[in-house]
Formats: sequence, C-alpha cells, structure tokens
Amino acid sequence: MRVAGPLDALIDSAAFRSEVSDRELRVAWDHLRGTGKVTVDRLRRRIARLREIAPGADVLEQVLDAAGGDRIESEGERLLWPFVSCFEPGFDPQVWVTPRRRVDFFCRRCRFGYEYLGRVDHEHVARRIADDERDAELRREGIRLGYVTKADIDEPMSLFSTMVASLTVRAHELGVTPPVAVRSPRF
Repeated sequence: MRVAGPLDALIDSAAFRSEVSDRELRVAWDHLRGTGKVTVDRLRRRIARLREIAPGADVLEQVLDAAGGDRIESEGERLLWPFVSCFEPGFDPQVWVTPRRRVDFFCRRCRFGYEYLGRVDHEHVARRIADDERDAELRREGIRLGYVTKADIDEPMSLFSTMVASLTVRAHELGVTPPVAVRSPRF
C-alpha cells in the first residue's frame, strides 16, 4: 500500500478534476505552501517525476498555469493576475524588493508593485498598521505600491484605467518608458 504525503495526495486528487474544482485544487496548493510543507521548486520536481505515472501531475500543472502559475499565492492574487499580465514589460509575481519585503506583483522598470488586499488579511487595524510600515519602508527605497481589493476587481474598466494611469505617471517620475498594455484583460 502506497502512503501518499500531502504533495502526492494533491497531485493524485487533481486526476479527479470532474469531482474536485480547480479552485479547490488551487486553495489546497496555497494551504500546503503556506504551512511550509512544500515549496514551488519541490512541486515542480515532483510533477516532473510523476508526470508519466500520475495523471494528476499534468492536470495540477495546467490548473495552476491557467491561473497565473505556481508562484501566485492566493485566490485574490489570481483575480489580479489577468490585469497585471497585460503589460510589457510584465509584472513578476512574489518579488523580494528589499531583504525584508516582498510584493505580490512588481514591475521592475517602474519600481511599482501591486498588492491584493484581501478582507481577511487586511480588515483589522494591526494589519493596516503593518501595511503602513511596509509602505513607508518601500517609499524610502523608491518603490511605490498600488492596492487592489475585490471591489476594484468588480469594476474592471476602472481598475485597468487606473493601472495604466498609475504606471504612466510613475514612469514619468523615473524618466523611463512606461509599460505598454499589450492587451486588455477579459472583462
């Protein structure tokens, strides 16, 4: 009898895609990574190793790739991905911009990042104070952030227009060419 660890169990469960939703697979992946039980590199190695014998390996990889890849860490960030992925040069997910700070999506050319503000993580005063401290530290390093909530995503034309304007202004401040929107997100 084979005993499956958490990562193998996730890969095996992806084979039952008709019974397990893509969202459930992504949330399970986010949970495993969030608990420190697995890393992105370990997931990639395990998928490569099991690809020929576990049908769920390809399925899980497809599910994660369709939602922006395995480096995106939450469903909220996956909602933001269609917007930030429209620009060239692109935004990179989960970038360490200082030794202590990482942002959800970062445009290196403009030194501008976007953070998804989920209700759970950011509705309490202590979390907002921590966000203010992060903002001040990043501002001292010449990095600016934009914040996006679910309400913003529910107004996609407004959000996308705001992103284009913010990146244009930031590029002007730095004397660089702004990223170009090569396509619009699907609304």
